[in-house]
Amino acid sequence: RTTVDLVLPGGITTSLDLFGGMNFFLTDNLSIGTEFGISIRYDMTEGEWTLNEVTTEQIGAALPVTTGANYTGTSSQKGLSTSVWPATGFLISYFF
Repeated sequence: RTTVDLVLPGGITTSLDLFGGMNFFLTDNLSIGTEFGISIRYDMTEGEWTLNEVTTEQIGAALPVTTGANYTGTSSQKGLSTSVWPATGFLISYFF
């Protein structure tokens, strides 16, 4: 039986989302339109990680044999991404 314990560093994620839409009026009461959004996102994780692995083997009636390994390191990840997404797609609206 092997047990693995992985601890990853923390970080932050922040984003700015803008949402908008437009309509084209075919008549005074009927319109077609769309809604969309744009997003800018920044991710950052940084710090130390650890991986602890413990393996226990039971062979016959003998006492169990336990072996283990510990790994540590540092990591850093930073990213900036953008995306454009349709929120509701295509709209048909009727105004009374």
